[in-house]
Amino acid sequence: MIWPDKCGPPVRRVMGLFAKHISDTEWLDAVAPLYDAALPVTTALSRTLNSESIQDKIGALQVALQSLPNVTETMKSLPNPTSLEALQAKKSLELALKYYACGARHGAGLFRGGLGECLYPAGWAKRITSQETKFQAFVKKAEKHMERAGVFFSTRL
Repeated sequence: MIWPDKCGPPVRRVMGLFAKHISDTEWLDAVAPLYDAALPVTTALSRTLNSESIQDKIGALQVALQSLPNVTETMKSLPNPTSLEALQAKKSLELALKYYACGARHGAGLFRGGLGECLYPAGWAKRITSQETKFQAFVKKAEKHMERAGVFFSTRL
């Protein structure tokens, strides 16, 4: 079944009785490198909310746009773990990655070309504020989900 994704291409999902499950330890072994790869990227993206440096924002956005889609797709392709707690952690991590990627896309909408070159002329302040607000909202949502997933991973990794 194909479910539409607002911030990306349609995603093919296997549901119900046909879904494959693996043990929690196998799942953790598979997810740990992905979590470790995503954590510095998401942390840098979160730090840009309080940063005034345009160069820091652009750098974090570029890294996020390059690496998060690959991590997200790999994460989604893994079989589900068996325990409810691990399933919730997987869902939280998937949502966090999705929201960080969406936030990065909205943040990147503010810039083009070289560093500090704003996409919109000064008269479009309302549009810029809207893009910045969407970027902040997605990153804040992502932080909440990443924190939930982090609680699970911190006790097991």
